[in-house]
Amino acid sequence: MPDNKSLETLQNRLTDKLKAVETVTQGASWLGVETHGQQVLLPLSHAGEIFPFEGAKRVPYVHSWFFGVASLRGALCGVVDLGGFLVPDSPSPGVSVQTRVVALNPLLQINSALMIDRLLGLKTRRDFVRSTPSPEGTPDYFGHQYTDPAGHTWQEINLQKLALSDSFLNIADAV
Repeated sequence: MPDNKSLETLQNRLTDKLKAVETVTQGASWLGVETHGQQVLLPLSHAGEIFPFEGAKRVPYVHSWFFGVASLRGALCGVVDLGGFLVPDSPSPGVSVQTRVVALNPLLQINSALMIDRLLGLKTRRDFVRSTPSPEGTPDYFGHQYTDPAGHTWQEINLQKLALSDSFLNIADAV
């Protein structure tokens, strides 16, 4: 039978950690990432766990942006090079120690993760000076474009719409 004092200590530690996470994420709307030289905003409500990139098993006859399949905490996930998907034929900077894989939230019911070049931190609306709708003709998963005080443009990606889009789901490359 567990010691009640140990259980109480564990509960107190967990409560403290949850409060700390709540304080950090309070007001945060997005995870800011860089991919193929572009700044992208991923809604925190759509994003899942972040992993260091440890490789993926390549798959034949797929689009170049489909990097492969990886085991993330025991779940097989398709790994998509986000920059290569958003801007086909864009030069990839390659894999580095900063490369990360952002799993999609399990609530989206798709075992997929996005490979990004590096994390840029949590972002809120206060981090930007201007917001404009995405230009005509952009995919429906493109949200608003935001401009930061330095003049950099950030593209919001609606991961829920992305996960449902035919272009994202159709990984097969016509040979």
